[in-house]
Amino acid sequence: MLNNLSTGVYSDGTGTGGKQIGGLQLLVSDAGTGTVGGINSTTYPFWQNQVYDFSANGVTASALTIQDAMNSLYLATSRNRDTVDLIVADNTYFGFYWKSLQAIQRVTDDKLASAGFQTLKFMGADVVFDGGFSGTAPAAHMYFLEESVTVH
Repeated sequence: MLNNLSTGVYSDGTGTGGKQIGGLQLLVSDAGTGTVGGINSTTYPFWQNQVYDFSANGVTASALTIQDAMNSLYLATSRNRDTVDLIVADNTYFGFYWKSLQAIQRVTDDKLASAGFQTLKFMGADVVFDGGFSGTAPAAHMYFLEESVTVH
């Protein structure tokens, strides 16, 4: 059940005859467009999600280029005090980010380090690895999410 739920978290909602939950592939379009919650992002451009596509930018994804891509996407998704607070990455992109940090790696919390917890951060956001053997995160994806949106 947990494996199916994990798969559903990333789904576009069309699996299992349309009975699968609508996950990140439904809510966060790779193209940055679409209709979510009845709001068409073509009609309302503010509803379009931001996308950084390495190939469209003429860049090869690697440990040398991942931080520039993350910087660009972070700036594109920030609005006043509303910023990304969770980044979910597949094996490849998490690996690139992790490798890019290893030359400057420092333990920032002795208690967490001694307890065996492994954490990465980017601009205050938790960077979460959601892959591994039989992982369900879509390949070559890193989602920049804001868990708590402030409504004024």
